[in-house]
Amino acid sequence: MKVPAEPGTNQWTERVTLPLRQRKWMRTAVGYDHRAPAPWTKGNCLTFEADASELQGRPAGKADVVRWRVCNMHAENFDRITKRLGMTSVEAEVIHGELLTQTRTEAQGRQTAQIVDEGDCIITDARIPTEPATIHQ
Repeated sequence: MKVPAEPGTNQWTERVTLPLRQRKWMRTAVGYDHRAPAPWTKGNCLTFEADASELQGRPAGKADVVRWRVCNMHAENFDRITKRLGMTSVEAEVIHGELLTQTRTEAQGRQTAQIVDEGDCIITDARIPTEPATIHQ
């Protein structure tokens, strides 16, 4: 379902299911020292990036690639809780920002233009607890 985020803009929100395969998630590599138990208040940024065609139930045609920054969890907390719960996918609300054009160069040197859906997402999966005491068990 698409819902306009603000009248007169190209932004809209959408509930999606994101696969947890490792190659789809990018993270910054800052060396945070986590000596206390999770959840941690500081951590690395997390971004989901994939070919739009790989997302189940998503209408085709808007973009070739999606790139959504996670706004409400650090990478370390996300990894810890999804592994502990044995999750293979996670529910999120995407706030689509803008469609960008990027050039992709293939191994043979051929270049192709891709449309990228650049935005933010909020992890909303009900299986993920919100109380700190239940996250680090």
